[in-house]
Amino acid sequence: MFLSNSQEVMIMKKYIVAITAICALLFSACSKQLDIPQKGVVAYETYYTSDEAAEAALVNVYAQMVQNVYGSVGNWNPYFFMMNYSADDVFAAGKNKDDHLDVRLFNEYRYDASYSIIKNVYTSLYQTIYACNLLIDNFTKEGAYSSSVVDRCIAEARVVRAWCHMTAALLWQCPPLVDHCLTDEDPTNVESQKFLLDWCIKECETALPNLRERTSTLDKDATTYVTKGFAQFVAGKSAVFANEMDVARKYLGDLINSGKYALVPGERWWENFHTPGDGNEEKIFEPNWIYDANNSSGDNTSRSKWNQNNTLNWRGKNMNSWPVCQATTGWNGGAINGYFADKFLAHDGNGPRRMGTFFTADEWLYGIDSDGNEIFDKFPWMRWDSDYVGNNHTSGQLKPASEWTLADKKKDKTRGMNANGFFGRTYYMNWKFMSLNGIDVVPEVSSGASNQSNSKCARYAEALLLYAEACIGSEAV
Repeated sequence: MFLSNSQEVMIMKKYIVAITAICALLFSACSKQLDIPQKGVVAYETYYTSDEAAEAALVNVYAQMVQNVYGSVGNWNPYFFMMNYSADDVFAAGKNKDDHLDVRLFNEYRYDASYSIIKNVYTSLYQTIYACNLLIDNFTKEGAYSSSVVDRCIAEARVVRAWCHMTAALLWQCPPLVDHCLTDEDPTNVESQKFLLDWCIKECETALPNLRERTSTLDKDATTYVTKGFAQFVAGKSAVFANEMDVARKYLGDLINSGKYALVPGERWWENFHTPGDGNEEKIFEPNWIYDANNSSGDNTSRSKWNQNNTLNWRGKNMNSWPVCQATTGWNGGAINGYFADKFLAHDGNGPRRMGTFFTADEWLYGIDSDGNEIFDKFPWMRWDSDYVGNNHTSGQLKPASEWTLADKKKDKTRGMNANGFFGRTYYMNWKFMSLNGIDVVPEVSSGASNQSNSKCARYAEALLLYAEACIGSEAV
């Protein structure tokens, strides 16, 4: 069938009119559908009007702190690595000189303005500050809902916000003070570090009357949220660095005199950095994370310090086997400076602090300290598979001493490093922060590359050191 040009035009017009009519009906129907109120959404303007909302906003503050400040970003935990690898007593180490390059750049002061780990730490502090400001702004504005619960939630958020600003001030000198949710304005740097630290002190002073207090040194729960003790710690630390020593002495003295905190005995010192020490008498504040099977795999992994576990574990691929405590193969990061370790060993000998930080080669390989004593009664997880019947530590049955002497251990080719050795290592093997199999590890997270111990934020030992400095710098002693 052949149509003339005029006939084709008429047919096209007919279809265009039909399609236009159908589209009009469809869009009309869509418009009516879009007028239906969205379900499952709470209006921002009416949300912050109850105790439950205040508690939920406070949970978000702690969640942001765990997720952003103490959590993982990609392959690293920026805050942990920045705060530890800036010291002279640790080297980045790794597989070779090109491994762990991000951390090595920081460790060796070779970073520039684009360096990601520093940026991530800075961002994480202000992300947490934003969560604090959401709570504080919405419950302190004119006509806001108020109650004793709300007052406590505001106080806890104030102290977290003060801690974030204090940390930013100590790391960046004059960072911005962001004491409210920003709208169109850009934050500007403060006039001086002291100005920001003095502000932190005042924030803690304001918060103190509405905070809970730890009931005793046995109160573990009160180390997982902000208490009067933590507010006193933040105020005191801020005052020391602001050179307000009398103020520091007051707040840190109140913390000490409360009797709610104490140093752990020497034989338990190592626990401070592992799950058995969570909430012990020496802890002031340590945000906690608990594995939850209902959370997504990525959420559990990012909060679990999995990269800290991998980085600080010894490099199993360069070993014939490894002690039963080594939860994952490991990346051989965080090597202790040999000169520092020499002096540490000379000063502390086989004391609990030294042995809770690093092992000598003989302690690591054979479980024998410099006095010829076995260390396995203190650190049983340092045994190797070949110490057990059938070379299987899961059996729990040790070989008789007569069958497994020190001479036997020294001839055991399954112990220790293979021909590849360890890059960046000296005679010493640090283990203070590594994750211990069966102690710190959550097997369900990242195939055991995890760490369920609480994040270390404030310890009584630091409070005592700060108080000592405040006493030296104060006129009234």
